[in-house]
Amino acid sequence: MFRGEKSLGFEFIELTDPPPYFPNFLGKLDCKNSIEEEYIKKIYNDFKKGKTKVYLLVAPTDKSDEILGFVALSASRLDKLPAVLIDYIYIRPQDRKKIFEIAEVGQIKLSRLLIDFAIKCTLEVKSIVGVDILILEPADTKLIAVYEELGFTQIRKSSWMHLKVGKL
Repeated sequence: MFRGEKSLGFEFIELTDPPPYFPNFLGKLDCKNSIEEEYIKKIYNDFKKGKTKVYLLVAPTDKSDEILGFVALSASRLDKLPAVLIDYIYIRPQDRKKIFEIAEVGQIKLSRLLIDFAIKCTLEVKSIVGVDILILEPADTKLIAVYEELGFTQIRKSSWMHLKVGKL
């Protein structure tokens, strides 16, 4: 349903090389918030060092593929258990509250599409090495309720959340 498939009107593309000129990349993301820019710079640097994988969410347009957002994933641990970590989820400001109608899925926000992709990636990793936990740290406490609606639970008294994924 995701990688390389355009039937949903969107496509996830794995970033394989760092964009050559970072300010142009930020411009494509339409990022205007300095805190978000710092997070994206950190992800960009982690990507260049091979610490994280970045998957761009694009929508084909007449001119070129338009980047609507991305998700960055890496390997981590929850206590002593291996886990997939959502390093960062970014959606362009103008698309954050929009609900998209997708024939195969129905009405969906891009944040849900990015989380579903991260779950799918975790299931793929699980089929190879037995990882079945997806973790994240919400960027804002307001997002805790959003992630709880998606099935995530808080880890003890920390700001971190986890989701145990099912079968492929």
